[in-house]
Amino acid sequence: MASDPIDIEGLLEEGRHDASEWTGLAPETVLGHMHLRVGDIAQARAFYGDIMGFETVAQMPQALFISAGGYHHHIGMNTWQSRNAPRPDADTAGLRFFTIQFADQAALEPVLARLQTAGVAVERQGETFALRDPWSNGVVLTSNAALSGEQIRRSDLSMLSAK
Repeated sequence: MASDPIDIEGLLEEGRHDASEWTGLAPETVLGHMHLRVGDIAQARAFYGDIMGFETVAQMPQALFISAGGYHHHIGMNTWQSRNAPRPDADTAGLRFFTIQFADQAALEPVLARLQTAGVAVERQGETFALRDPWSNGVVLTSNAALSGEQIRRSDLSMLSAK
């Protein structure tokens, strides 16, 4: 894994805009990877690896990096500020949910079966499935076919409405 330089001037310019104009990310925004705070690395590996099916790319005592298809990492997780931390309160600022998009329904089905076997509560809304990871991060599962023309809103999935 590498650390590329950040465009500091560009980042500062973005912050100079009136924050009241920002209404959120554009619906078509796709993240290449993201990082989560988790409470326990072994539990994160069991959930995101064994159940969700991601492959471990790198693991350290306080960090885990997972991917699908050999990418350097899609999700990085660490316990640097969250080891054994309780779930955040509903009014705490932070991530409410993210979407994992599968190539098709056939790729999604084994994950849904493993979630059921593990006893993870999953809410279905059409072809979209919502759940919470062990740290209460909302996770939405869908396929390319299900996403065509459909935008996922927190209000669509009651499980994601309250943290």
